[in-house]
Amino acid sequence: MGLLDDCKQYFGTDDLYQVLGAKKTSRDNEIKTLYRKQSLKVHPDRAEEADKDVAKRRFQTLSKVHFILSDKSLRETYDETGIIPTDDSFESKADWTEYWRLLFPKITPKDIDDFLDKYVGSEDERNDLKTYYVRFEGDLDVITQYMFCFDEIRSRELIQEMIDNEEVPE
Repeated sequence: MGLLDDCKQYFGTDDLYQVLGAKKTSRDNEIKTLYRKQSLKVHPDRAEEADKDVAKRRFQTLSKVHFILSDKSLRETYDETGIIPTDDSFESKADWTEYWRLLFPKITPKDIDDFLDKYVGSEDERNDLKTYYVRFEGDLDVITQYMFCFDEIRSRELIQEMIDNEEVPE
């Protein structure tokens, strides 16, 4: 199966721009922003275990679409002819490390510390814990695999507070 077939199967369209929610007139930074948003929605880590394989293929398809639309030459060829590279040409042409570095800047220990300072005790942390508590029916062993900087004592206190406030079932 080719990329356009995969786009049709996983996104309901064989138009690369529609896969990202973009227009032919979208600029490079818009393409990048739309890709990031879409990739967060379809990332395999967000999928249930039974759906991981499909989610992985969907994410790979999305990444290939972005690769084409973010490469000036490939995008021009697609716009003019509708032709896209074969799967083999992705491997030979792509420097995937450089590609990912363009999409996601290198993260430093300071970036991680800054994130944790903002996240721990935030409404985002509370909402994440609530979501995972409900999804995994209170199974802390599973919740710990999904939560950033999981602290059992703090998490138990938050969960108990949510139970007391009838935000989640006991």
